[in-house]
Amino acid sequence: WLGEPLDFGARIRLAPASLSVLDWAYGRPAIDTWNDTAHLF
Repeated sequence: WLGEPLDFGARIRLAPASLSVLDWAYGRPAIDTWNDTAHLF
């Protein structure tokens, strides 16, 4: 989605039950929300 190499995914954390949203910004792929756990509290 972001055009990063596959090993990029090994360096970013993702918590169980978290919300992440892929979106577009200025016509390019972007991460809108990443690892949001606010809904759990």
